[in-house]
Amino acid sequence: LLPFYPSPLRDDGYDIADYENLHPSYRTLADFDRLLNKAHRRGIVHRDIKPANVMLTAVGVKVLDFGIATRMGGSDPLPVMATPPYGSPEQLAGHPVDARTDIFSFGAVAYEMITGRRAFPGDTITDVIASIVARDPDWRALPPNLHPKTEELIRRCLAKSPDQRVQSVK
Repeated sequence: LLPFYPSPLRDDGYDIADYENLHPSYRTLADFDRLLNKAHRRGIVHRDIKPANVMLTAVGVKVLDFGIATRMGGSDPLPVMATPPYGSPEQLAGHPVDARTDIFSFGAVAYEMITGRRAFPGDTITDVIASIVARDPDWRALPPNLHPKTEELIRRCLAKSPDQRVQSVK
């Protein structure tokens, strides 16, 4: 059984094994989650969370490329910005973004880390966007021994509506 990683995204008070004894992929997700929390506490939305912007180093995870980041609640002069397979439905539609946009992207990256495939595949950008907006990931691709709380977390991160998503990483 894979352990559930200690995430500030959780709001159910679920207690798990300590961080140091976790499978490395779960420690990576936990570190990644903490870095998003740090940016969000400062009012920053990254807007381009994807595997290429998450670097594993000897001392942990680094989130890279804040080049298209924006402030929460501010007006944004930039057009729709995201890497399509990881963009949230509201982001890809050009609606205002907040921390929940990064949470959706976090869910897409977590799904890919755990399954080895993208949550929203497609042959073209249009196919990918249609998948994000209208379809759910193939939940059957998640390993059968995945902890139910981990699956629940990923499902909540990938909810289509920001209001149904995990609300913050605090």
